[in-house]
Amino acid sequence: MTNQEIRLTIKSKIPEVKPSDVHLYIDSHPFRIPIPVKPDGAFSLPISDDLLKENPDIVADQPRGTLEADITFKGNPAPQMPDAIGDLQRYESLFLLEDVKQQLAKALAEQTADSVLSRTVVVAYLIPKRDPGTAQVVIEAAKGAIRVLRETNGTFRLARDPLLASENPWVLMPTNHEWKIEMRLEEQIEHGGGTLRR
Repeated sequence: MTNQEIRLTIKSKIPEVKPSDVHLYIDSHPFRIPIPVKPDGAFSLPISDDLLKENPDIVADQPRGTLEADITFKGNPAPQMPDAIGDLQRYESLFLLEDVKQQLAKALAEQTADSVLSRTVVVAYLIPKRDPGTAQVVIEAAKGAIRVLRETNGTFRLARDPLLASENPWVLMPTNHEWKIEMRLEEQIEHGGGTLRR
């Protein structure tokens, strides 16, 4: 898994604390991995098979509950992601950002009901780079096939559904379209239903 990166922006709720005052690291074994934070609060997390398997904590040196983050993900086409078999992709492999969200919630102590992260949902934008007019995304759920509707800009927006995540069905994404995947955390109230059709 190469050329994948999670891009984040972090800030403190305490006005006098600058982003450069925040120190983060990945608590990996056997060594901690420092995470450089830019003056504007931007930083990135590497994605590797080893880190995904270990799933280490992300640790901050700031007081509990004083940090908040915004997250986006840009990655390679789906066939290069875990669990891909031909045109089929496991549902949960489209939402790598969910683990990062949970780790950040833990690191930033944003686990209360009114926290920033608890009000967000991980959304995958599936973007066909070749022949987008014929592209389709179909979730092969136990209760029947679910067709993901195409957005007006040609992308397919797929918000992570906890029930589908627990089932983890196959998702049909024909590889001839050379998919690009972008993930974001979005406020759950930003979009209503209507992105899926049985």
